[in-house]
Amino acid sequence: RNEKSVPVTHQHIENELPAGVEVGILLHELLQELIQNDRKLDDGYIQKRLLATVLEGFELEVSKMLTEALSVRLGDFCLTDVDRTKCFVEAPFYCKGEGNKYVQGLVDLFFEHNKKFYLLDWKSNQLENYSKAGLQQEITAQGYGLQAKMYTDAALRYLGDDHTNFGGFYFVFLRGLQDRDTQGVFFIEPTGVFTYA
Repeated sequence: RNEKSVPVTHQHIENELPAGVEVGILLHELLQELIQNDRKLDDGYIQKRLLATVLEGFELEVSKMLTEALSVRLGDFCLTDVDRTKCFVEAPFYCKGEGNKYVQGLVDLFFEHNKKFYLLDWKSNQLENYSKAGLQQEITAQGYGLQAKMYTDAALRYLGDDHTNFGGFYFVFLRGLQDRDTQGVFFIEPTGVFTYA
């Protein structure tokens, strides 16, 4: 995950959510629960989950963000099209790190759709803009490209000899979902070439 450590603040413009590690963790947990439990997103659930948290009072904004996250286009589909029984949240992977030692990591979502397997990582980073250049700059600055490579290598080992069924890696920047050009989505193709969904 490696979310940027920005101090939590309730100062926001145009109903923007506050920044901070606690906010990122909470958004990850909500998405995990919705996907893992195939849970319906309703006002009662959101209100209960945000009670006494840093996001209490932002129920409408959070609900809108979660709805957009699950319906954002990932190429020719979105997560609402994916069979929930083929979704694995917080999927553990063993990745080869420094000195060829294996370290365990967790990817937010590993799923299968139309006989292709994909990796997806949610990002709650607060950026100046969510343009193509803005997303690529943040991924480079935070070292997310290495993270994607390590998780992709682990996924390919899991899939065995046939790598043609690996679809690619998605970074979804939750605060950029309304960007007209990228929708906050950064896609790394199976070849490792950076493109955009």
